[in-house]
Amino acid sequence: MKKLRITEFFKDFDNLRKGYVSESQFRRVLDQTGVQIRDEEFNLLVQKYKRPDGLVDYKTFIDVINTVFTTKGLEKNPTLRISQMDPNSTLAARRKFFDLNEEEQKKFDELLQGYRSEISNRRILLKPLFQDFDRGNLGHISKNQFLRILYQHHIMPSKDYVNLLLKKYTDKGNLDEVNYYDFCRDVDLYEDD
Repeated sequence: MKKLRITEFFKDFDNLRKGYVSESQFRRVLDQTGVQIRDEEFNLLVQKYKRPDGLVDYKTFIDVINTVFTTKGLEKNPTLRISQMDPNSTLAARRKFFDLNEEEQKKFDELLQGYRSEISNRRILLKPLFQDFDRGNLGHISKNQFLRILYQHHIMPSKDYVNLLLKKYTDKGNLDEVNYYDFCRDVDLYEDD
C-alpha cells in the first residue's frame, strides 16, 4: 500500500491554508484519494472533526493519521524513544466484519444463547478442538474445519444459521477463514484466554 500525502489534496480546496474545508470538500478529497468509507463512517469523521462554524478541521485529521507513520515534532526532540507497532496495535484496522441487519442480529443472538446452553450442558471444550487445526495459533481456521467440528459434535445449525455464523466470525473480509477465538469467547461462558 502506498503512503498518500493527503495534505496535497486538501490544499486544492484550502487556498489560504487555514486547515479547514467544507463537508462536501472533505468528502471529495477522501473520494479522490481512493479512501472508501460508508456514509455512517464519513458522518462519524465529520462529527469528530467539525468546527463550531460548520467546517471540517482537516489539519487535525491529518495529524491523527500521521501518528501512524511518525511522531509530530520529532526533529525538536531527537532523543525521544518511539514505541514500535506490534500486531495487536493494528488488529482493529485489519479486521473486516460483515454487518448483520436487525433481523439477522436477533436470530444470531438466539443462536448464541442456544450454543451457550448446549455447550454448558454437554460440557464441551471447543477451543482445543479448533486449536488442533490451528498449528500457527493465529486464531483462524478454514470454514470447512470450523463446520466439521460443529458437525462432529452435533452442534451444527441449519443452513440459514450457518451463514449467520460465518458472516459474524469471518473477520478477514472473506468467508474462508473463521475466527474461532471470538466464537469460543462468545459461546463458552468458562472460556479464558
